[in-house]
Amino acid sequence: MTPSVSPWTRFFYISHVFTCFAAVACILCAHFSAHAEKSTLEEFNLKITTTIVLLYYITAAFLIAASVIGFLAQRLNKPSLWIVFCILMSILAVVEFGLAVSALAKAGSHHTTKNALLAQMDEYVKENTEPAFRWDKLHTTYKCCGVESYKDWQDVQYGRTTLRTPKSCCLPDKLKEDPKYCNLNVLPEHDHADEMVYTRGCLEEVIKSVDFHMALMGYIGVVVSLVHSVLVSLSCFLVITKKV
Repeated sequence: MTPSVSPWTRFFYISHVFTCFAAVACILCAHFSAHAEKSTLEEFNLKITTTIVLLYYITAAFLIAASVIGFLAQRLNKPSLWIVFCILMSILAVVEFGLAVSALAKAGSHHTTKNALLAQMDEYVKENTEPAFRWDKLHTTYKCCGVESYKDWQDVQYGRTTLRTPKSCCLPDKLKEDPKYCNLNVLPEHDHADEMVYTRGCLEEVIKSVDFHMALMGYIGVVVSLVHSVLVSLSCFLVITKKV
């Protein structure tokens, strides 16, 4: 006759499965956040998501380790392993919540990204250089110009000396009609700038995907950390009361 499995044993098995699920969720969120930045801003090497993505990967590794320790503690019934399991899970619940809050805060803050992009605009000195190719690709891909608006080019050497934006800011029809002068004297002000060049900046457009994935990572992290807190509290209670 097969011995019955106690409710507490089932609870811990479910807890271990959830911990592995949380680790997979962390890995997937981190991967897609990094991919979102790579697909939009890879050439600029801003590393917006690098730190938090790395921390999510590390957290996922510790979650898997905690699950293994919990499983061994349950199978071997060693008090020392239960203590390590409870301490590690408690720390991870706090870390998960902290990372989730950081991801949500980063999703809504573009100040650092904006300043980094503005600084890289200074590298655009002439056409057919690496910085020029970077910005030209950004402009043509997202149909935008500058960081917050086309007027950002007035604040860098290229714009001040030529009184133009890069040609990649020109509207397709204007560029085809007059490739040499499609952006002539558009800086510092022009009454018909919107008929000549893209006037909206690129920041809002390129950061959308990164923001979405960072926010998703944050919300999932909050949910996982709260569920983990409940599981940890109950696990510690069961260990202390010797129910396992």
